[in-house]
Amino acid sequence: VLLVAAGLGLAAAPAVAVVTDGFDFGGGDVPRAGEPGGPPAPVTGVPEERTIHVLEYAQTEKGRAELRRRLAPYGIGLEVETRPVAPAAVGRVFGVQFPRRARFQRHRLVLEQGVGGAVRITVGRAARPGEDASTRGLTLFEVLPDVARAVDRKDPAGTGRRLAALGYEVRWKLIVDNPARDDDPAAGPTGWKDVPAPPPGTEILSVLNAGGGNSATPQTRKLLIEVAPLGSEILESHP
Repeated sequence: VLLVAAGLGLAAAPAVAVVTDGFDFGGGDVPRAGEPGGPPAPVTGVPEERTIHVLEYAQTEKGRAELRRRLAPYGIGLEVETRPVAPAAVGRVFGVQFPRRARFQRHRLVLEQGVGGAVRITVGRAARPGEDASTRGLTLFEVLPDVARAVDRKDPAGTGRRLAALGYEVRWKLIVDNPARDDDPAAGPTGWKDVPAPPPGTEILSVLNAGGGNSATPQTRKLLIEVAPLGSEILESHP
């Protein structure tokens, strides 16, 4: 999800992971897979048969072969990168990068001529001799199960108290729908601002490390928790 605060007087935010995954979606041929890319062009009025759900195909070798076949008639390639990860994360898909000129919404790519470039997928692999991947590729909740047990998405304040009792330091970020989208379809969907505590009437959207990612080590003690107002579009899109 790319957070852009147009029209809100808020700072622009980087790509962010939802609670249940550490997935990176992005656009652009220059950034490596898993790194933030540019914001997607808006996808409106495109028939479903002209789009492809990339993540559905990215999970297996057979699916990736089919994805390569589906992309080829449009002149779009497919590149698969690997990264060493902990054994439990081998085979997990960690990111998708779309060509710079592609139109997409998170996982769904518009199939059209003239885009060029390649879809780039990052997949976890077993560490080679000498590579340290003790926790790499595991989500924050997998590395810190006590955090997972303390989190109640519908009770941000209670979550904060439980995490503090466990010795975690939490920074809170409020994510809000971007009203500029009413007048500008190309505007980013959300904006954000730091808040000292979760405001009433909000729900937890994401639990991240201090840098805004979904990785952790057993020593991680600083967290970033994003909350969004009840009824907001951002919560509805991440049930």
